[in-house]
Amino acid sequence: VVFVLNCKSKTHLLDTIISRATVFYVGENTDEVNEDLSNAFDIINTAVFESELELLIKITALSSEREKRLNTILEIQSALRKLYRIKIGEENDADYNELSENLTIHKILEAIDISEEVRLATLKNKSVKITLARFCAKLKAALGR
Repeated sequence: VVFVLNCKSKTHLLDTIISRATVFYVGENTDEVNEDLSNAFDIINTAVFESELELLIKITALSSEREKRLNTILEIQSALRKLYRIKIGEENDADYNELSENLTIHKILEAIDISEEVRLATLKNKSVKITLARFCAKLKAALGR
């Protein structure tokens, strides 16, 4: 049995329901997804240009709260999708042109898949430290030089 609950904000749902549900954000302006993607682009930029240790330091800052981790993963996915749109010419953003020039479409799509694996592992309450360490290693391997 699958239940689909639709609401403007997950704050309208009980915590017991949220803890057992998979949350999907639909639409352009949801209050759960932060429109400022600078933190996500900073993480992606670190994966591309800096060491795995620097990436691990930034990623481990996410380990405190599950919801914060999920929101940051969604922001990383949004940032990667934006880079994809820039790469294929659908969007132009001078702030991220250098980053998009250092990535191939294949690398961007691989990073989106990796971030989805991490999102699902987080939803399944898998070990935070192991999940984030694997995320760092895979993201660096996919995006790094």
